[in-house]
Amino acid sequence: MKKIIIDCDTGIDDALALLYALKRKDVRIMAITSTFGNCSALQSAINSLKMIELANPGYFIPVYVGSEYTYDGKKTPYSTFVHGDNGIGDVLLPQPQNEPQQNAVDALIDIIKENPYEITIVALGRLTNIALALDKAPEIVHLVKQLVFMGGTIYHCGNVGPLSEANIAGDAISSKIVLEAGFNAIQVGLDITQSTLLTRNDLDYLLKNARSENKAIANYINQSMVKYFQFNHEASNMIDCCPLHDPLAMLIALNPQLASISYYPCTVETNPESICYGMLVADTRENPIQVNPIGLALRCDKRKAVDLLISIFC
Repeated sequence: MKKIIIDCDTGIDDALALLYALKRKDVRIMAITSTFGNCSALQSAINSLKMIELANPGYFIPVYVGSEYTYDGKKTPYSTFVHGDNGIGDVLLPQPQNEPQQNAVDALIDIIKENPYEITIVALGRLTNIALALDKAPEIVHLVKQLVFMGGTIYHCGNVGPLSEANIAGDAISSKIVLEAGFNAIQVGLDITQSTLLTRNDLDYLLKNARSENKAIANYINQSMVKYFQFNHEASNMIDCCPLHDPLAMLIALNPQLASISYYPCTVETNPESICYGMLVADTRENPIQVNPIGLALRCDKRKAVDLLISIFC
């Protein structure tokens, strides 16, 4: 049984990643911790609770509200133009029966210490909660089995700057702290997520073939993707499809054979005056900078990834 903590800002693609993990019988989600980004940390926590009730995993999963501010105390705008006002494409789902708990940072520390060398953190948003947890308990870096995070780009262009991606640039200081801390870390970024596509045909197959207990999930996914397809058409000229950013990170975390990993020392540009602000910098030289090497997922089996995602519900 693989034990994971999911740290996320539950928007449309985070929610799809959550639903996949919630349906995996060989995975135990120890907690979901929320952060800001696609929506507020509180809304993210509520959205996560909605996904739990929609998926009905058969066991209790605590959801904790995390940071609403960057590491240096800034409030940033939410990505409502991408994910809608409620973070999940403005799809209306019943209010969850359970309520989110406080405090995500303490929950991260406690669960990791109670399960040494067993927890994989799957980080799908800003890395703020993890950076704050390191401040309080730096020893957790050696107690975490693995950190898999969606963020950054190495060769692909950025999506919030020429060379920067939203999750890393959304709290660049936290990103730098976490990536240099010494985690056994795998990065899943725009080099592969931007071209791993969920299509209208995939959604049609899901609607037609979802198992009876997953019909509501299939309907929700189909509805939420209306907003996401529209945004990606306007932003990237995509027609009836969207990239699978957070779902691909989850898929690789739970199916590592999907990706080829290359390890390089990495850091993050934190100079706010730089055009490269928020860039994930991988040093590929023969004599690189002396910081923690990160596993970069630069190639993956994209069609197999999409098939794995859809088939979990069918």
